[in-house]
Amino acid sequence: MGDLKTIRQLRADGLIDRTLPDKPQSRLQKYRLTDKGRACLKAREEPAKDKS
Repeated sequence: MGDLKTIRQLRADGLIDRTLPDKPQSRLQKYRLTDKGRACLKAREEPAKDKS
């Protein structure tokens, strides 16, 4: 159940989006990063690169 809570929070924050928005219960449902999600991920990776 922890995964579902995480997915809901990431969706609420606008970091991920459904690949099949019209079919939220589909067994083929997947998620993709939004532009906001990519920016957030990039910001998290940059400080790690600076330490190298």
